[in-house]
Amino acid sequence: VRAALVERHAVEPARAELLAHLSGGRVGWAITHASDDSALERRAEILCEHRQLLGENRVARFAYANALMEANKKDETAISETLEHWLSFWRDVMLVASGSAAPLTNVDFEDQLAVIASAVEAKRALQAVQAIRETVHRRARNVNTRLALEVLLLDLPRVR
Repeated sequence: VRAALVERHAVEPARAELLAHLSGGRVGWAITHASDDSALERRAEILCEHRQLLGENRVARFAYANALMEANKKDETAISETLEHWLSFWRDVMLVASGSAAPLTNVDFEDQLAVIASAVEAKRALQAVQAIRETVHRRARNVNTRLALEVLLLDLPRVR
């Protein structure tokens, strides 16, 4: 994917590397996002907010869930997108915490992933992955999204 982006679509090598990791092997996705700065900026914003949220107390986490719901009343696809990014983030934390040699998805957050992985065990990272997956599953079953998000945010570890 990286080579195709650089050679056929004149994408800058560092950006092509990031897109290749994020694409999960989907060349079409990588090509589409190569010229879409807003999607990558939104992803980075979501992950930065998430990283900050991990250091917050319950009150701040509930406020975040409320703000996320309020901002996306008419378009809950943004909530799905947020959960998807959180899931890829915690997958990477789990890989780093377990010492896996598997490639990371969020290579541009490698330093932050290492900090979190050093603070939580691989088992705890797996529990976070499972909690996010369960939240996605609950939303698909028409559970109250705000409550599902609040439960999820309580399940995620607190990491400063």
